[in-house]
Amino acid sequence: MANRSGQYGRSKGSSFLKGCLATVGCLGVVVAALVALVVWMALDHQKQASELETANALYANNKRDEAVAKYKSAYTAAPDQALILKRIIEHELSNGRTQEAERWMNTAFERGARLSLDGADANARYKKIVADGENRRAEAARQQAAAKSQQSVGQLKSKAIVTSQDYVKKFLRYPLDAQFPWGGESANGYAVEKGENQGMIVYNVSGNVKAKNALGASLTVPWKTTLNYRNERWELVLCMIEDQCAYMDPDLFAALTKVAESLEGNEPATPQANEPDAAAQKREGEAAKRKEAEAKKAAMQAEVERRKASAEKNRPVIAANYLKIAKSFQEKGDNESYKSWLRKIVKQYPETDAASEARSLLGE
Repeated sequence: MANRSGQYGRSKGSSFLKGCLATVGCLGVVVAALVALVVWMALDHQKQASELETANALYANNKRDEAVAKYKSAYTAAPDQALILKRIIEHELSNGRTQEAERWMNTAFERGARLSLDGADANARYKKIVADGENRRAEAARQQAAAKSQQSVGQLKSKAIVTSQDYVKKFLRYPLDAQFPWGGESANGYAVEKGENQGMIVYNVSGNVKAKNALGASLTVPWKTTLNYRNERWELVLCMIEDQCAYMDPDLFAALTKVAESLEGNEPATPQANEPDAAAQKREGEAAKRKEAEAKKAAMQAEVERRKASAEKNRPVIAANYLKIAKSFQEKGDNESYKSWLRKIVKQYPETDAASEARSLLGE
């Protein structure tokens, strides 16, 4: 047994040593490759510098064709790249090779060289290429910003759905059995609308959830939430489940549902005799818009009143849901938020059983 143990120990030690040697060997290969790359880059730069020196000598001796050919492969090694690019471009233009000259003008722009060429025509061509290049960059930046903004909007809408699901689940009788359809906006019945109202960034979210009722039967019921998004945080304003108010923040809801009196507008002007057709059409269009705005305002006010009535009727349910939220903060160890929600229950729903429990939990 001792012999076997010794063999096992030597075998284990041997494997460990082999592993270390293999690791060192791999690192050695990587280091050797890096050193080879650095040496190659140094030699290539040295070669370009030599080519550049030869090209300068040829250019000084008026052997422009040979000089420019070498400049094209060695210009990146020049301390003053703008000067070399200028020589290439002017040489191509002088030989009537306009397309090749413009290709090198683009190279100059991309490398940030600002040239002053000989001749008005040459400078005009270069200025146009610079302007076109700057426009391309601006458009690319605009498209990138738009794509980023669109992605951000999509991410916020997805987050609004998930946040709404979390709140709806809290207000169900059997939250652990709740099943939400998978998918984002416009998928499986979800709808998300973003808007601004009274300086608030608001998301109205709607969807369905399969949940058990009081009798234990699984039913698919609709829900709607209104969320306020500010300082990268989500605040629940309103939650309706099966057209019954399950939650309402009175202060946020009041701020959100203020309807601007300016919607009413002014009284339409009295028609004048022999009024031109264009003026009459304009007046009729304004009257139609005013009527549409008043109808929208009336619908908004009716919806607000309906939701207020539902919230008033369901005060005990809403208070109980407040208590669920408070206890969820306690479970997370956030005692400050826990006590804040308990105080909110006592203040806003003092007559409810949830308020009595909240006072007890606060030690009042």
